[in-house]
Amino acid sequence: MIKIFAKQYFMWLGLITASVLCIPNAESNDRELYRNALKSYEWLLQNSLRQNVVDYSYLKKNQSVINHYVYIVGRTPYDSLQRTEQLAFIINAYNAFVLRLVLDYWPHIRSMNDIPDFPLPRRWKDQRWMFDGKRITLNELKDNYLRPLKNPMAYFSLFCGAISCPDLQPTVYRAAIINKQLDESVKKFLSQKKGLQWQMSDPLIGKPKPMVYVSKLFRKDEDVFIANGYSILEFVEEFAPQEFKTFLKEYRDQIRLKFLRFDWDVNAVR
Repeated sequence: MIKIFAKQYFMWLGLITASVLCIPNAESNDRELYRNALKSYEWLLQNSLRQNVVDYSYLKKNQSVINHYVYIVGRTPYDSLQRTEQLAFIINAYNAFVLRLVLDYWPHIRSMNDIPDFPLPRRWKDQRWMFDGKRITLNELKDNYLRPLKNPMAYFSLFCGAISCPDLQPTVYRAAIINKQLDESVKKFLSQKKGLQWQMSDPLIGKPKPMVYVSKLFRKDEDVFIANGYSILEFVEEFAPQEFKTFLKEYRDQIRLKFLRFDWDVNAVR
């Protein structure tokens, strides 16, 4: 009797052990699903951009790819990611969410402001995006997730859909090279007229004054730069073209800083 019981006990123990060993690693599976979805999403970006202008007609035809990526983002555990992984994950998610938002209304809108925001918010305050296990808005993704990472460079990798926003890149952001990618994104934005302009004013009366014009993105998120030890001009100087640095060195104490008009027209192939 004892032998039979012992035999049965060890048999059940073996079955239990085997079943435990056969349970798949959920985190590993989630990461693999995300990597595959990210790869497909990157393929879509590379094929839907025409010199950094978005071909939404092409995106529409392949919308299942971006839909799948957005779905996978929503089920990927955020807390399990390392800091650089979180940074890349947030930027990629934000940009995909914005593309998906525009697709909902394309081709019936010309401006991002044409997306209805009344009686219910449908732009930046629409709580429709699954992220970190809950529904959040685009503003919450920036304020509650990106801001705590304390990297002001990242704001110039966020694509808001409009012409005056930083360009959407044909490659996704990856943790292994995220610092290099962010550096390139800031420098590119500040090399464009929508990011930075400078000149001597041409007044009707008095002497010309050195003028610097920067994107309104700097005004909107100025507290992010201040919190990280920068004034707007200090940040711009660090990443701007050499010609601007020469101009700033000569006229630093006389500079007047202003903000450029923001063009909310959709950055799209017409």
